[in-house]
Amino acid sequence: MRFKFYTSGDDISSHFISQRPVNRDTGGRAALAAARLSLETCMNDHISCQTPNKPLLPTRALDVGDPLIRLYSSKIAQRAEYAALSYCWGGTQTTQTTSSTIDAFSKGLDLRICSQTIQDAVVVTRGLGLQYLWIDALCIIQGQTSDKMHEIASMGKIYKNATVTISAANSSSAQAGFLKHQGRGASVQTALLCTGPNQELSLKRSDSSISGRYGKVWLELERVHNHSTEPLSQRGWAFQEQVLSLRLLQYGSEGVTWHCLDADKTVPVLRSFVRYKPRSKASRPAILRRTKHNRRGLGYQLWSEMIEDYSSRHLTISEDRLLAIAGIASELHDLSQDTYLGGLWQEDLVRQLGWKQIEGDERAARPLSRAPNAPSWSWASVDGGI
Repeated sequence: MRFKFYTSGDDISSHFISQRPVNRDTGGRAALAAARLSLETCMNDHISCQTPNKPLLPTRALDVGDPLIRLYSSKIAQRAEYAALSYCWGGTQTTQTTSSTIDAFSKGLDLRICSQTIQDAVVVTRGLGLQYLWIDALCIIQGQTSDKMHEIASMGKIYKNATVTISAANSSSAQAGFLKHQGRGASVQTALLCTGPNQELSLKRSDSSISGRYGKVWLELERVHNHSTEPLSQRGWAFQEQVLSLRLLQYGSEGVTWHCLDADKTVPVLRSFVRYKPRSKASRPAILRRTKHNRRGLGYQLWSEMIEDYSSRHLTISEDRLLAIAGIASELHDLSQDTYLGGLWQEDLVRQLGWKQIEGDERAARPLSRAPNAPSWSWASVDGGI
């Protein structure tokens, strides 16, 4: 176990203890400023994260540049920086764009009627200095099959092209929001006698009035955090949203973190007393941009690892098994030109046909609910982890 030893800046022990309490307010000005700095540093200084042009705007996006937000319909081939939100619905959304609300939302949308997660996402987008924000509940016309299918087919590129993906990882419901004050870990307060082995230490570090007085210090256990335990990490659709993103700003249960192509690791946005376990290779943001693919070697082992992670997640509609990973499949096809066969790849078909369900997964015991486009020999034809 590791402990952090710290005190407040106005305590007398601060003359001897340099560590200060961490900022646990993920929605405060300091956190937003640090997140913006992370984005600007990445865009300006990270060579591997550079893109030749601004991204194409999706069909629709929320324009959050003015106090009154509105649903904006982009022009043909319009380019602009934008954020995309990855989050858990956790039930029916209180506010959605439908054929009956789209005209009104295009004129203005009262943010107060939106779920807390959407409100938080607007705060973060503005804090990042971005004008546009993509959220599925508001940027896809719900209940209109043709628009929904068209936009779902584009979702892979929406997250791939986004300037940054805001991940509401710590929230299992849109109603709960994600800009939360982080709790303190296991800690104990104790007293520290502010003197050294001889009076010279305290006299050098401060005046003689400090010597012999007690200060308040804290010992806090350094926590180890695994991203896979977050509520959003249990959601099937969120897998490709994370994997395809060039930059991921994650609001987790243990703080705000940054992950991009250049920084191939979890980087705390604010100083933290948390050690983050490395993400599995298959779930790292922008992993497909790191891996070289060609006709002779698509990276089939990586695909298998992706399916193991993805298949263990939950989908509200089990028939979405292939749909919710279609963006990744499309990217791999473009890179390799291999033939995609309902969740498997032709050049590695024999090996990939050896899939099996994880024993003990309760979903595996349910009657098979076959996806309409999943053949019986595909892992996508059954529920549960593979």
